[in-house]
Amino acid sequence: MPLVCLLLVLGTNIFASIPVGNFTREPVAVAGLPFYVGFISNMGMLFWCAAAVLCIFSWLVFRQNESEKTLSSFLLYFGLLTLALLFDDFFQLHDYIFLFYLPISEKLIFLSYGILMLSGLIIFRDYILMQTDFFVFFTAFVFLGLSIVVDSLQHQLQPFLGEDIRILLEDGFKFFGIVGWFGYFAKVCLTKFRASV
Repeated sequence: MPLVCLLLVLGTNIFASIPVGNFTREPVAVAGLPFYVGFISNMGMLFWCAAAVLCIFSWLVFRQNESEKTLSSFLLYFGLLTLALLFDDFFQLHDYIFLFYLPISEKLIFLSYGILMLSGLIIFRDYILMQTDFFVFFTAFVFLGLSIVVDSLQHQLQPFLGEDIRILLEDGFKFFGIVGWFGYFAKVCLTKFRASV
């Protein structure tokens, strides 16, 4: 896999004249920005990644256990969804890629994520409500939802709040939501691991 990635970078360099460093170095270094640029965003991506890894690893562990079929399906579903959210954040899919390179609107992307999340909540509602600390999950959803609301109303809110406060609210709510999401799945997985030891 690393070799394929590096060959793609080299090919892009040769055929599109894009410098290799644009692919191999950190964006902050390439753009010549201060080291702290994107700090909260990067921390959020680390928490998305940690949650995805926890879910998928736990699914791999528990999928063989017949008595944990619901748990393993739950972890796989939300692990893959978390992975999608990570990739979206990391590669700025809904902000740039889908918006500028594919004819897919941001609203459609948010709607798709909403449908996937709602579907997961409906499918696994009994497990979530009976077997987990659903309040933490609910809180994560609230914060993520508030972030989307602030993003959707940014043009209306910014004149009253100013750009910095509006961005702090949008990204702060998102960060709280991501950390809550991670915390929820960490607790679910750790509880199951402790019970199985």
